[in-house]
Amino acid sequence: MTCLSCGADIVSVRFCPHCGTPQNGDRGEVRKIVTVLFCDLSGSTEMSRLFDPESLRAILLRYFELMRSCLIRHGGTVEKYIGDAVMAVFGVPTVHEDDALRSVRAAWEMREAIGRLNEELVREIGCGIAIRIGVNTGEVVAVDAATGDHTFVAGETVNMAARLEQHATPGGILLGAETYRMVAGAVTAEAVPPLQVRGRAEPLPAWRVQVVRAHEPPVRRRFDVPLIDRERELRQLSLLLEGVRQDRGCHVCTIFGDPGMGKSRLAHEFVMACQSAGAPAVSSGCSPYGGGTLAPFDGVLSALIEATGTGSLAETFAETPQVATALAGVLRDGAPGLAVDDTFWAVREAFSALVDDRGIVVVLDDLQWASPTALDLITTLTESLHEVAVLFVCLARFELLDARPQWGGGQLGTTSIVLRPLSDEHAHLLAAQLSDVSAHLSDAETERLVTTAEGNPFFLEQLMAMRAEGHAEGVPPSLRALLAARLDLLPAQHLEWLRWAAFFDRFVPSRIAELAPDVRITDADLHHLVSRRFVEPDGRLHGEARYRFGSSQIRDVIYAALPKKLRVERHLRIAGWLRDRRQSDADVGAHLETAAGYSAELRMPDAASLALAAGAHLDRAGRTALSLGDMYRARSFFERALALVPDRLDTMVALVDVLAAVGATESADRLLDELEASSGRPVPAAHGRLQRAVLHLAERGMDHLVAVTEQTLPIFRQENDHVGLARCWLRLGQANQVRYRFDEARQRFEQALTFSHDPTARLELATILGGLAYCLWQGPEPSGAALRRCDELVEQYAGLSKATRVAIESPRALLCAMRGRHDDARRTLRDAARITHEMGHVTAGATIPVFLGKVELLAGDFAAAERALSTSRAAFDDIGDGLMRDTATIDLARAVYLQGRRSEALEWLDSCENLTEGLFPMDAALLASLRARIRSEPGAQLERALTLTAGVPSPQCRGTVLLDAAHVFRSTGRGSDATSALRQARDCFAAKEDLAGLAVTASVQARWDARER
Repeated sequence: MTCLSCGADIVSVRFCPHCGTPQNGDRGEVRKIVTVLFCDLSGSTEMSRLFDPESLRAILLRYFELMRSCLIRHGGTVEKYIGDAVMAVFGVPTVHEDDALRSVRAAWEMREAIGRLNEELVREIGCGIAIRIGVNTGEVVAVDAATGDHTFVAGETVNMAARLEQHATPGGILLGAETYRMVAGAVTAEAVPPLQVRGRAEPLPAWRVQVVRAHEPPVRRRFDVPLIDRERELRQLSLLLEGVRQDRGCHVCTIFGDPGMGKSRLAHEFVMACQSAGAPAVSSGCSPYGGGTLAPFDGVLSALIEATGTGSLAETFAETPQVATALAGVLRDGAPGLAVDDTFWAVREAFSALVDDRGIVVVLDDLQWASPTALDLITTLTESLHEVAVLFVCLARFELLDARPQWGGGQLGTTSIVLRPLSDEHAHLLAAQLSDVSAHLSDAETERLVTTAEGNPFFLEQLMAMRAEGHAEGVPPSLRALLAARLDLLPAQHLEWLRWAAFFDRFVPSRIAELAPDVRITDADLHHLVSRRFVEPDGRLHGEARYRFGSSQIRDVIYAALPKKLRVERHLRIAGWLRDRRQSDADVGAHLETAAGYSAELRMPDAASLALAAGAHLDRAGRTALSLGDMYRARSFFERALALVPDRLDTMVALVDVLAAVGATESADRLLDELEASSGRPVPAAHGRLQRAVLHLAERGMDHLVAVTEQTLPIFRQENDHVGLARCWLRLGQANQVRYRFDEARQRFEQALTFSHDPTARLELATILGGLAYCLWQGPEPSGAALRRCDELVEQYAGLSKATRVAIESPRALLCAMRGRHDDARRTLRDAARITHEMGHVTAGATIPVFLGKVELLAGDFAAAERALSTSRAAFDDIGDGLMRDTATIDLARAVYLQGRRSEALEWLDSCENLTEGLFPMDAALLASLRARIRSEPGAQLERALTLTAGVPSPQCRGTVLLDAAHVFRSTGRGSDATSALRQARDCFAAKEDLAGLAVTASVQARWDARER
C-alpha cells in the first residue's frame, strides 16, 4: 500500500507512520455538499428551573439517546452536543445521494419519537418536552476521522442550519432552500416569510414541513412529457412479456444505465402499457439503507395477496400455513420468517399460487442496493418457477456488477438492456418538450444546457429547471449529491487518481504518473473505472491510450470536492510541468490563472505575483492567436490577461485591435479612454490616439487620421516601436490608396512591411499585404502582371497565417474575374469567407461579400451580386461601419439598377451618408456617375465624377465612370459624346486587361450600332 501524501510504502494502518496522513480510504479535508441538522429543546431554561438537576439530567440523557438513535438509523453522523442541542451531518464521512431526504425523514422520526417519549414523561413527571429542528443543505469543508467516529464541518451551511432551528416553532421543522429543492417530491411543506438572521445580509428562505411521505422519490420526475428515444427498448420488453406468457416461465430483464438515464421512466411507461392491456404489473424498489434483506418483495407479495381479495396472509394460505409463516416476516419488515431456503420456497409457492394465466410484470427499482439474499432469491425464482408467467424488470446501475459480475448474462432466462445517452437530436427534442421550462430560456442557453447534460435526460431536466428558476450555472445539488455518492464508493487510490485527472479535459495515465508518482493505478483499475462509466477511452496520444471523463458533471463534482488550497497547489504543479516541457502559453496561463483566482479568494500572499505570471502567459497566448488570425481566441486571452492585470497597457493596445476587428467598437472605445489617459507612458498613449482615429474615421475624416499619424510617427521612431511604425506607414498608405495615389500608397505599404515582421504586428501584416494587393487590383498595372505579383505575395507570405492569405487573395479574386476566370474567383472567395468566419474576424467577414458582389457584376450575374452585396451591407450596418456600408451600397445599387429596378437603385444611393470626396473620392465619383446614369442627367454630378477620375491611375474606376457617362450622353441625344466616352472606357479596360469590361463596352457598342441600322 502507498501513502497518498508522501508516497511511502506502508502496511494497512490508519495513519502513515512517516507523515501521519490518514489512510484506509479516509478522504482527509474535502469540500462536500452535505445536509446539516440542528435539534434543540424548546423551553429548556424553564425546565432547569422546575426540575432538580438529577431529574433534568435523566430526562436529557433519554432525549439525547432517542435523538441519536433516530439520526444514526437514517445514516446521520452526530457531530456534537451543544447544551441541549444536537448537531448532525448527513454526508460525512460518506456521501449518499439522498442525504437531504434522510435528514428530513430523521427529523420527522425525531418529532414522532418525542411524542412517544412525552407519553412516558407525562405519566412519570406530569409534563413533556418540545423540540425545534432546522435542516440546511450546502457546501462545507469537512475533515473525516479515519474511524468515521468524529467529523468536523465548517461553512455557512452549518450556521444557517442553526438559524433555521432557532426560528422554528416548538415541534416544527424548517428546511433551507436547497434542502427543500432536493426533497420536494417526498414532502409537503409550506413556505414561511423569509427569515432575517444574524450573519446574513439577505433574507433566508425557509419551508415548514407538514408531511413526509414514505416510499416517494425526493425529486419529482417529469413523467408528463412524452418518452423520447426509448421505443426500441419498449418493444424489447413487450416481446419478452409475450415470450414469458407463451412459455409459462420466469424471465429476468435487467435494465442497466447511469443515474438519470431514464430507467425508471422506461419502466413506468412499460407498466402503464401493461395495465392498459389488462396485464397485471406491480412495482417495488430497494432502499439504500434500512429494511430487511428481502424488503423489495414486501410490496410485491402484498400486491399479490391484495389481488386475491382474501384480505389477509393467513386466509390466503390457509391450506399451507408454512408459507404464511415464512412470508409473515417478509411482509412485516422484509426479513425472512424462517430459514432462508424455506423462505425462498415460500415465495416461489406464493407466485405459483397467486399469479393467474395473465402472468405478472414485477418491476424492482435500484437493484444495485439489493441485499445478496434478495439477489439470490431472484436467481432462484428464475430457475425454479415453472408453469407461471413472471417477468422481472430489474432497474440497476452498473455498480450492481461489482457485487454480481455475471448478473444479467450467462444464465438461462436472463436478458440485459443498456440505456445509452440520448442523441443530440433527441436531447433537443426533450428540451423542447419541457415547454414550461424552455419557454424561459434563450436558444443559446438551451443549447448550452443540452451540451452540458450530454444526453442524460434527468440531468437535462434538472439543469433546465435550475436555470429557469434563476439559479446560477453549475451542477444542481441533486445531481452533485448523486454523483458524489457514487464517487465515495471508489477505493481511495482510484479517487485520488481521478482527482488529478480532473485538472485536464483529456488525459493519459503517464502524465498523471509524472505529476503524482505516488498515485499508482493499474490497467485493471482503469478497466474498472471505464466499466463504471467514470472515464471512457478517447483515442491515443503518442501511442498511449487517452481518456476523458464519462461526463463533464463527474469531472466537475470531483474538482469541486477539492479544497481550494489544494487546487492552487496542483494547478501550480501542472503549470510548472507544462512550462518545463515547453507547452503552449495558453495551457500554462490557464492553470496559473485559476491558481491566481483561488489564491485571491483565500487571500494568500502570492496571489498578486501569480496574477502577473498568468497575465504574461495569457498575453503571449493572445498574440499567438492573433498571429494566426484567430480573433475569438485572441480576444478571450487578452480579456483574461487584463482581468488579472488591469494596467497592462500593451495588452490593452492589442485588445483594441481585436475588438475593432470583431466589430466591438463600444468596448474598443472604453479601452481607448484608458490608453489615452496613460500620459506617463507615451507609446501606449500614442497607440490609443492612432487607433481611435482609425475607429472613428467616418466622423473625423481622413485628414484627421493623417494628422494623428504624422503626430505619433516621431514617438514610435524615438522608441523604436515596430508595431507603431508599421501602423503609421500602413495608415499613410491607406490614405493614399483611397485617393487612388497608388504609387505613393505602394511605397508606404512597402515601408510598413519592413516593420511588420515583429510577431506582435501580424494583424498589421495582413492589412499591409491586403493594401498592396488592392493597389495591384485597382491600380494601372495590367491584370496579368498584377495577378502574377499577387501570386508571388501569396507564395511569400500566405504561410504565416490564414488572415494574410485572405488579405491577398480577395483582391486577387477580382483580377481573376477580370480575366474571365469567374469560377476561380468564386471558389477563392468562398474559402476566404470560411476562413474569416473561423477566425471570428467580423470586419473581414463583412468585406468578402463585397468582393464576391463585384465578381458577380463582372460575370453578369446581377441577382447573385445583389444577394452578396445585401449581405455585406447588413453586416457593416451591424458593426457600425458606415463608410464600408456605403461603399457596398454603391455596388448594390448598380446590381439592382442593372436588373431594371431604377427607383430602388436610387433609394439605395440616397441612403449613402458617409461617402464624401474628402474621404473616399473615387467612391464618391462612382456614386455620382451611377446616379446620373439612372436619372439620365448629364449635369454637375456627372461632370464632377469625370473631373475626379481624370488623370487618376485607376483604369477600372475611370472606365466605369466613362461607361456611365456614355449611357447618359446617349440617352440625352449627345451621340458623339457618347461614342467618345465609350471609346475612352474601352481604352481604360484594355490598359488594365479587364476582359469583362471590354466585353461590356463591345456589347454596348453592338447594341447602339444595331439601333442605328
